[in-house]
Amino acid sequence: MHRVTREEYPLDSLQRMVNGVTFFKDLIQNDSSQFELLMSVSQFVTAEPEEVILHRGDDANTLFFYCAVA
Repeated sequence: MHRVTREEYPLDSLQRMVNGVTFFKDLIQNDSSQFELLMSVSQFVTAEPEEVILHRGDDANTLFFYCAVA
């Protein structure tokens, strides 16, 4: 995995991801400042195809989104 900044991450990909999740979509519409706060503490990473990012049974306190970037 490779960490990227929010500025480096494709904006259209980020928007597609969050608009597909009701919680984030509602948060953007109802309290954009809270969404921005959430994004400010978020980490963005990219992974290669077939790269394992988490194994079954691993402890994790992370929410992952999959987004294919062309």
